[in-house]
Amino acid sequence: MRGPELYGRQPDNIHWSADSKWIYFTWLGPGTDWRERPKQFRVRAVPGAKPERVSTQQADTTGYRFAPSERSHNGRYSVVEFNGDLFINDLSAGKTRRLTQTVETESNPQFSANDKAVFFVRGNNIYSIDLSSGFLRQVTDIRQGPAPVDSSRAQGQRGRLEQQQRDLFESVRDRIRLDSLARAERLLKDSLGLKPVYLQSSEQVSDFSISPTGTSLLITTRTPASPTFRST
Repeated sequence: MRGPELYGRQPDNIHWSADSKWIYFTWLGPGTDWRERPKQFRVRAVPGAKPERVSTQQADTTGYRFAPSERSHNGRYSVVEFNGDLFINDLSAGKTRRLTQTVETESNPQFSANDKAVFFVRGNNIYSIDLSSGFLRQVTDIRQGPAPVDSSRAQGQRGRLEQQQRDLFESVRDRIRLDSLARAERLLKDSLGLKPVYLQSSEQVSDFSISPTGTSLLITTRTPASPTFRST
């Protein structure tokens, strides 16, 4: 008996196509040298269908049809990250729509609780894209730390002089009123923006999870191990 050399190796990475008409998988066919890397194949989802090879060009241009995907809550759609961009498959209509085409890498796509938006990671931050309007919104503002320190106020004798000047200015009613208005405007502007979250210098976002209500976010980070050197 020739074993796998007779009927081929066991298929792996098995996925349905977006229209459910094809089954994609990686495989070493009959008679293939076991040292070769598995190739991409597909087979019609009908009894008796024979597998056919997917060329490298086809895999590069249509890989979003069979790449691992995240399913929507209603089961109608799936969202796929392929070559750093995002695609959404309509499993009922068998159609695919491209969501992003950027030089940056988008990853970890997930549907919102109502399936009306898709959350994803880009550049260590979370974004959402509305599937109806295409409106893109940044959800987090995560930056490499440490957070900047306010060093505008002087210290020592000079600091005390400046404080006296500020106290004098604050005694003027009109100036107090203007400062209060400016401060209120600044606080309002800050409340409408994203609050930065600073990471350690080598810390990276590795995963995230949106709460079912869409009001909270759980972020998982990782810090790569530093290389160690031994002297001889």
